[in-house]
Amino acid sequence: MKKNIKWNKWLILPLSIILIGLIIMAGNSILSSVIEKKMGQALNHLSPKIHADYASIHANLFKSSAFINDLHIDFIPYSNTPQYRHSLHFNNLTLTGINLFKVIFNSTLSIKNVSFNKAEIKLDPFLLDKKDSAQAITDSLHLPFKNLAIANLGLRDLNVWLHAPPADRLLLRGNIALQGAEINLTNNSGASSIVRFKSVEGLLSDIDYAMRHHHYTIRVKKLMLNSNKQQLLLDSLKIISQKDIDSSQNNMSRMNIDVTATTIKITKLNILQLLPGFSDGKSLDEKDRAAILVSDLRVHLMQNNKGHLSHHSIYCKRLSCKGIDFANAILNHSLFVNTINLEGCDIRLDPVLLDKIRRSKGKMLSKFSFPFKNLSINMFKIREGNIWLHSGKKERLLLKGDLTVNKVVLNHKGSHGTIESHLAAIGCNLSDIDYPLPDGLYMMHINKLKADSKAAMLRINSLKIVPRYNKYQFGKRLGHQQDWIKTNIGDIEISKLNYANVLHKELRADKITFNNCKIYVFRDRRLPRLLKQQPMPNDYLKKIPFNLRVNHLQMNNASVIYEEFPKDGTQSGTLQLANMNMSMSPVLNHPFKTDPVYSDTYITGSIMNSGSIKATIHGQLEKNIYYIKGSIENLDLSRLNSSAENLGKFHIKSGILNSLNFHFTATDKKSSGEIIGEYHNLIIERLKVRNGLKKVAKVPTFFLKHLIIPKNKDKSMDAARRTGKIDYNRDPTRMVTFYLLKSLLSGIRASFDLGFLLPK
Repeated sequence: MKKNIKWNKWLILPLSIILIGLIIMAGNSILSSVIEKKMGQALNHLSPKIHADYASIHANLFKSSAFINDLHIDFIPYSNTPQYRHSLHFNNLTLTGINLFKVIFNSTLSIKNVSFNKAEIKLDPFLLDKKDSAQAITDSLHLPFKNLAIANLGLRDLNVWLHAPPADRLLLRGNIALQGAEINLTNNSGASSIVRFKSVEGLLSDIDYAMRHHHYTIRVKKLMLNSNKQQLLLDSLKIISQKDIDSSQNNMSRMNIDVTATTIKITKLNILQLLPGFSDGKSLDEKDRAAILVSDLRVHLMQNNKGHLSHHSIYCKRLSCKGIDFANAILNHSLFVNTINLEGCDIRLDPVLLDKIRRSKGKMLSKFSFPFKNLSINMFKIREGNIWLHSGKKERLLLKGDLTVNKVVLNHKGSHGTIESHLAAIGCNLSDIDYPLPDGLYMMHINKLKADSKAAMLRINSLKIVPRYNKYQFGKRLGHQQDWIKTNIGDIEISKLNYANVLHKELRADKITFNNCKIYVFRDRRLPRLLKQQPMPNDYLKKIPFNLRVNHLQMNNASVIYEEFPKDGTQSGTLQLANMNMSMSPVLNHPFKTDPVYSDTYITGSIMNSGSIKATIHGQLEKNIYYIKGSIENLDLSRLNSSAENLGKFHIKSGILNSLNFHFTATDKKSSGEIIGEYHNLIIERLKVRNGLKKVAKVPTFFLKHLIIPKNKDKSMDAARRTGKIDYNRDPTRMVTFYLLKSLLSGIRASFDLGFLLPK
């Protein structure tokens, strides 16, 4: 009997354990069923604007886990338009590591892992445009807990679509993982007020997002994001203009920008600082700021105008940006970049589009929105840059070299979107500059150009301005007379140049020096002459499209050859001025009241490599009044036969001009003054042309030798007989050089008793 009692005691223990296990299992089943029911009710009562549906819910109290299969959620913000909705579908939703005690005692739902698997998200474009649609959903949320904490939140096999019938378009696919996600629900309605997470990691691909209001599409082959490593990597980025926009709005002539890059790598990127509510609003220290490295960057600026596609393009082998404060840029719309380096750049300009931008005076480029209130770049560099001009299949190198700009600042000012710009320093080394001037008639060539704003200097080596047509074709293309000018300047140096004022269309410098200048001028008098008003020297200066303020202008060792083909004749005549030196001070085209009243110009040189010429011009800066005096000495007059014979039908057999002193006043109406000359052994013959041959006209020559022009006028002759009055009325349709030369010739003619018989 005692033995049976002993065995009964041993049976009670396992039976009790089994019974307790059965009770717990039954309780787990009952509680799990209750939890499943509560979860279903919570899903159905999240918000009147959220419609949730699912196939089944399974909860396991022992494992602290729950599974929702075939979950489908519709977000419908506006009840009056239920057709506009965001739809989310998940093959299953897995929740593990649920802390039930925190739910019971702290009204906090704490979950270790939440995984949305095989997520299909369809976004409605109408709701994406409505900024208040998301707020309408969050304001109406009703959750049975105050706080939500998820250690690991993942979206697996994610596909996001844009729901735009008749066919949905894939926006992106991939996987996203969040760690340490927290949502604090504090208001009465249960709407989320603070959302935080500690880190994010993602791998997305096939990104294709259309910015509908900006007419651009962003495409990325692959995007890798890791907030712990502070890295973002983009593989194959494309920003493409949407060409199929409404042409009725005259958008065919709108500027479009396309951008592509092989890779973009961003390091030291504090991703959490970029999200609303995460940033403390403080600027990052320079060592903590982000850096960007872009490979094979291509930018196309295009315009389709009446079927003709014009475009500029930029290719950069490597672009690096360092010291970028993205958080400040996003939160305060102020972007600071420490350095921007562009290496291996090729810029190709379309002449048609370039001309349109130039003629629009900045209006076309002003249409591009400036995304920041302030932009500051500490240093901007271009290395191994090349600029090309392309037209069709042809392209020509315009220039190559390096550029450095320090402390560039752009500020967005006013309601009209005007942009103020400032820079502290600029430096460049350019070469092989080959640029067509705006009128299309001339090409400018520069061998080397060096600029340094810190040293306040600009140096140009070998500047050439060459007509695009030969001297005879030039006037024929224009259909009228115009000077054909070929210029070659050995070097130009500008000292104490104020670069800051250049941005404000003002050239302010201490001195500009031109060395070794060669100028060749040709005019074809057989063509008709335009009878249009020609400017005086001050008027020339005022036509310059920028403010000119230079203390001193110097030209050293210049030569000028003037060739003219006569209206009636078979040969051209040439006049040469050599070894010319000129000094002018000051040079002002828009003088202030406090500026000097006069500018002084000093000129020296030789005529036809023979006699010397000296002249001083004392001219008013505000009025066209010029006081001119000077002299010509020891000129072998026979050196002038090229122009005398072919243009004036005179042959100078011999003669030395010992001196010709002159002084006169020239205004925009007339010139007045006098000359006094001294010469000897002057013999001039009048010519006639017969059958294309020049012969001496005997009768006119006799009168020239014996009545009109004495052979000698030396110092032994009374000064009054060697003096001639300058009295010449200006022809406003003639160039100023013609005016000054005719003024001198009028005085020379008046110095002879019968000078009125000489041709004018």
